[in-house]
Amino acid sequence: LSVHIGNRKSLADHNANVPSGTFDAMECLERQGRTAVVVTINGKAKAVLGLLDEAKDDATVCVHVLQSMGMKVYMLTGDNFRTANAVAEKIGIEADHVIADVLPDEKASCITTLKKEGVGVAMIGDGINDSVALACADLGIAVGAGADVAIEAAGMVLMNSKLSDVITAFDLSRYVFNRIQWNFIWALGYNSLGIPIAAGVLYPFLHVAFPPFVAAAAMAFSSISVVISSLLLRMYSPPKLEKHYSSKGLEKIRLSLIEPIHPRLQSSKSVIIEIKCEAMAYGNCTCDPGSCECTEEKCCSHSR
Repeated sequence: LSVHIGNRKSLADHNANVPSGTFDAMECLERQGRTAVVVTINGKAKAVLGLLDEAKDDATVCVHVLQSMGMKVYMLTGDNFRTANAVAEKIGIEADHVIADVLPDEKASCITTLKKEGVGVAMIGDGINDSVALACADLGIAVGAGADVAIEAAGMVLMNSKLSDVITAFDLSRYVFNRIQWNFIWALGYNSLGIPIAAGVLYPFLHVAFPPFVAAAAMAFSSISVVISSLLLRMYSPPKLEKHYSSKGLEKIRLSLIEPIHPRLQSSKSVIIEIKCEAMAYGNCTCDPGSCECTEEKCCSHSR
């Protein structure tokens, strides 16, 4: 007795005898966001199984917030295009940003291609298949509950295994970088002003000069002030995420950040992000997000 379970490629490799209706059943499952595999016994297809890895709200929140920060979000997956597009639609990733049916080395090639466009690339992954791409990216982010190889290849690990922590990581990095800039500006301005005064540049005009001990104290204060400014980073608090649900599921997110959500929107530190229904994601629904009562059937009718 020979039992084999696999996808289309695997079936072809094993020369399995697959009836035409089997592929129809696989396509139906894939359109539902399931990974379809076929069970063969002695080379003949006997059953089709749909494996579902349900996307959590965390993924939807992370995608929408990163997009509102001005970032482009892509999906790299070894699953087929139908399954990948179905999942991407649910969590808010655009169809043209879905790269499916790729092997581990092909994921790394996609990362390299994006880097050649001159943009910084961060990769989030948790599996062995993601390790090459994690190492190739400018910033590899591994999920703490993922494979050890992925964790070793990444530059950052989400210890709580929550995708929403990615938002905290980016917000914290902006906060730290802004503090570094302020420290640099303060130290440069302070010393640019203090050193000439200590050298006696004002003496010919005001007959005032710093005694050596005052100049030494002023120099020490410069270092101390920068250290105190850096220690204030301990007062950082993570972004606050408030999720609002309706009968249709997750409807909107209220996000409060320490730093502006986007560099060009300096005053925008608290925003409300609308979660579109599946039809809205593809531009078929014209309802207002707050009052949309679409069902799957009604959304489909919008496109006709």
